[in-house]
Amino acid sequence: MKDEVRKIIIDIIKNGSGRDVADMGDDAPLTGSGIGATAEDMIYILMKIMETYHVRFECEDFEDYRFNTVNGIVSALQKRCGQTITDH
Repeated sequence: MKDEVRKIIIDIIKNGSGRDVADMGDDAPLTGSGIGATAEDMIYILMKIMETYHVRFECEDFEDYRFNTVNGIVSALQKRCGQTITDH
């Protein structure tokens, strides 16, 4: 399931920012000198993830750049969904 979620998140990032992160490491930063996503890109990514998974995030999910990598987004998502997202 983690691979499926990862693919969906990567597709959302690509559609929102125009950047293909599939070949980047899952811990590569999405903003700054990493992928270079803008604030607007990140808002789009957040909104699409909320729409896709019918989930709401809390402020703590964004502290310390937790929502700035594919792995960070997967972790925040699994926390809000109340389940562990693993590979099958």
